[in-house]
Amino acid sequence: MSGKTILNQRLSRIFRRSGVNTIVLDPHRDPNWDATIMFQHFEEFMSFVKDPDRCQQCALFIDESGMSLNKYDVDCDWLTLTARHHGHRTHIIANRAIMISPNMRSQCETLYAFQVNATDAKTYANDFNCPSLAEIGPNLRQGEFLKITRFQPIQRFRLWKA
Repeated sequence: MSGKTILNQRLSRIFRRSGVNTIVLDPHRDPNWDATIMFQHFEEFMSFVKDPDRCQQCALFIDESGMSLNKYDVDCDWLTLTARHHGHRTHIIANRAIMISPNMRSQCETLYAFQVNATDAKTYANDFNCPSLAEIGPNLRQGEFLKITRFQPIQRFRLWKA
């Protein structure tokens, strides 16, 4: 209820308006996604996005990653380690830092951090070399988030007015 999926659905619409195909993996098949193609199952999603004859230069969105991804499955690492070589931009939506393997987190370029507990805030602060995130993250309000891009200053946004 913090706004993670809403933000990513908005990003999906922006990509689509720019002519970029959006491929969504959502176990709930939320109809609010502006997706070129939506998958409910990980295996079908991965088979499609890894095939360069069917899928190149797309925005990939994995909602409910705790349900969709197995952080111990090496195949999941492809989403952050190799997908960019197909021109993909991967967006992983997670409730907790521990839902995503450290290997995958280390390859992420941008973090959209909503309110998180102190433990997750420290994890993300370490992953993104951003010590202030450990203090700010737990104190964000509903709909408020930080955009942390490596080697850039932190930006603060709100999805809606309080």
